[in-house]
Amino acid sequence: MTYPKHLASLGVMSACKEPRPLYLKQTKVNWYEVDESKSKLEVTRTTDEDEKNIPPPKDTDQGSRFVVDHVLELVVVHSAFEEKNRRYNDDAGKISDEAWKKAKEAVDGEVPENCKKVAEKITVLDNLRGVAEKINLGKEAVFVKVIQEKQDTDLDPKWNDYLKAIKGYLDDFKSRVESTADNTGTALKEITEEDVVATYFSQYCKDKYKEGQAYVQGQLDKARDEDSAEAPLQAKADCADGITHNVDDLTSIIKKLKEQGNGTKKDNCCTLTMGGCQQIQYSGRTSLSMCGPGEGPEQCTGCKIISDALSSLLETCKKDDKVGGKVELTDLEGVTLGLGIIRPSRSSRF
Repeated sequence: MTYPKHLASLGVMSACKEPRPLYLKQTKVNWYEVDESKSKLEVTRTTDEDEKNIPPPKDTDQGSRFVVDHVLELVVVHSAFEEKNRRYNDDAGKISDEAWKKAKEAVDGEVPENCKKVAEKITVLDNLRGVAEKINLGKEAVFVKVIQEKQDTDLDPKWNDYLKAIKGYLDDFKSRVESTADNTGTALKEITEEDVVATYFSQYCKDKYKEGQAYVQGQLDKARDEDSAEAPLQAKADCADGITHNVDDLTSIIKKLKEQGNGTKKDNCCTLTMGGCQQIQYSGRTSLSMCGPGEGPEQCTGCKIISDALSSLLETCKKDDKVGGKVELTDLEGVTLGLGIIRPSRSSRF
């Protein structure tokens, strides 16, 4: 992974107090990797303090080794005293230039004595967990997005299989992270001799942790919506309304909807405000409307999915070069698709 320039010293904090020896001093040492359902972290190895060569994860796709991870990410700690954060909140604005400089030198390892004081509060068992390498890297990638303020961009798809487990990991450790942030802030207060440094640092770390949780949840929600949008709809064609429309018109409508694709944006979401009928596409003198029941939430369905459902109408109700009828979307209670006649000059919202 390529880090921003300000993270070039990422390993310094670990060097001030190495996490692995501390983690291994436990009588029984648990090592976690993502379970088969890809939904949570589970213990797959347990070693004792005398074991030096820790076996790799059972699932080799999760990496060739276990690492000891700081739950409160060091990328967050290192970013706290970037110059851009001088205006982060009221507390940041109250910190003197000298104190800001001392705090930055401490978290960046430029003053080893102060770095050790900070590391003593961050590298504690409550803030450590032994995890498969890819969990460590995926979680780190989440917080790099956060500190770069790029939460509007997607995480690399290679982390998708680990998002649920990472979300659970972050949720489980929330209270411990808050305690670690408070204790580390106290160490920085002693180094800088300014109380406000502690309140600023603690709040900054807690905010970024929450943003990390929210970002992972957002990525999970997006993946769920995309999966839902791709799921085929069960459709039932009914030819009772008469076969009066040109096959070419319906074929053109189906093609247009396929090209729009699926999603939740205006250009690929065929939306119905429940309680009536709404034209969602047209071709020639044929319009396609979506109709719903008298009440309920706005119905948003991927346009490509609608095109797939319309294909059943073309297959079932076609007679020579004419087609007609309606389609009941059995997965969406009370929602139907119907064909109507329009004037050639009438425009569509598409």
